[in-house]
Amino acid sequence: MLVSGFFTAASGGSLIPSVLLISLPPFFIMFSIIYTNNYRDREYDAKAGIRTLAMLTAKYGYQIYIGSLITAYIINTALVITGILPYTALATLPTAALVPRLARAFRDNAHDIDARTGLLYTIYCLIYGAALMIPT
Repeated sequence: MLVSGFFTAASGGSLIPSVLLISLPPFFIMFSIIYTNNYRDREYDAKAGIRTLAMLTAKYGYQIYIGSLITAYIINTALVITGILPYTALATLPTAALVPRLARAFRDNAHDIDARTGLLYTIYCLIYGAALMIPT
């Protein structure tokens, strides 16, 4: 919802490539939340006859989860370097300090990994949104 709100507010309702790019960092963190939720539930889903992306990619679950989180920060930094994002968007980078703890929790099959990742998403998006609103 935050991604959609940022996208709509920034674009005025039209599809502008730079605005789509700006929505990518929050998207990748949100993807990791959804992925962890499905990853955690994959045994139940299998019994129910449901096939999810997490079930099909379970062998690479850790890499997908960590990769999506790291990708958010790489894209964020690349968009600042290219001038698409203001330098204030670098204020989100300290939230990357949460990633190693999340990585351990994922490996340990923490039952609340999706909620923990959701906390990262919330903090990241609050900083990201504020950074986009600060005049530079």
